[in-house]
Amino acid sequence: MVLFLIVILPAILYAIVALLAVLIHEAAHVYVATLLGIRVKRIGISWRGPFIVREQGTPVACACTALAGPISNLVLSILFWSVAPTFAQFNLVLGVFNLIPMGGTDGSHALLAFRRTQVMTAVQIGAARK
Repeated sequence: MVLFLIVILPAILYAIVALLAVLIHEAAHVYVATLLGIRVKRIGISWRGPFIVREQGTPVACACTALAGPISNLVLSILFWSVAPTFAQFNLVLGVFNLIPMGGTDGSHALLAFRRTQVMTAVQIGAARK
């Protein structure tokens, strides 16, 4: 009984906290994509974690969709810091990690979308000068 209370129960609760944070993160992506008129084709899970397959939107819509998950985690972290510190800390780590622009993270997707916006702006400026 002591083993259950000291080891197993906290591990189960932490897994529930992690699952809830990840579900909210992905739901934020889907919500913002839908709100911006981007059709979500499929939601799934792979060895790298959950993923969303969606249509390509404008660069700004893609950046907003990519940033929705980490921002939702950071907001939850602030809201739950004093009430549910484990949930808040997990959301903080998940949100900050996903903002790092490295392969496959939301930060890399947002950075790519911002670069597409800059390229499109440069092309428009170049076309206007001719």
